[in-house]
Amino acid sequence: MTEVLGYERYVTYGEDVTANVSDLIAATYPDRVAGIVVTHSHFPTYAERDALTDPEEQAFFAALAEKHEMDGAYGHVQSTRPDTLAVALNDSPAGLLAWITEKLVEWSDTPPGDPKAVERRISRDRVLTEAMIYWATQTIQSSFRPYHEGADAPDPIPPVDVPAAVWIQRHEGTYPESLARSFYRDLRWFDRLEQGGHFAAAEVPEELAGRMRRFLAMLD
Repeated sequence: MTEVLGYERYVTYGEDVTANVSDLIAATYPDRVAGIVVTHSHFPTYAERDALTDPEEQAFFAALAEKHEMDGAYGHVQSTRPDTLAVALNDSPAGLLAWITEKLVEWSDTPPGDPKAVERRISRDRVLTEAMIYWATQTIQSSFRPYHEGADAPDPIPPVDVPAAVWIQRHEGTYPESLARSFYRDLRWFDRLEQGGHFAAAEVPEELAGRMRRFLAMLD
């Protein structure tokens, strides 16, 4: 951002794994980061979760673990047999599209039992484009590597001291505010999104853009 693109100050944002990257950038370069916007609020490491004593925080991660027991097969396969799965998906465009679309449906703000409604949030063209990128480049396997290499259990990230806006997306709607405040030490705006799930930037781009403008105005 600074050495190549020439931006002296900037705001960070990320989703999923890149949310960890965004947190790390803000924690490491507070003199460069003017603020951080979050829809995937920081998750403690597994060791840090075991040490939690707040009942609300404990309940959130217990519910998450219970849900993962039912819905986490994809992660287990991707972490234990990434290459085998990749061969199958690289051999079948229908299989690849099904694997990707299932997660878009389950993790987006799509009504249960109505999978076709995902297109209200994420267009068919976008779904097909994402699948085509993986298919044409044969790179679905590289997307599995973080699961195999342990991205779900990262080393602790230092707390973030730059101004922060945390808007909890609906996929993690019960995330405790106390966790956000303990990690983002200059939390200027905490809220829960009424619409938009795991892929918030793709699902509700206008909502996020409007919020982003209002947050940036707070930093002037």
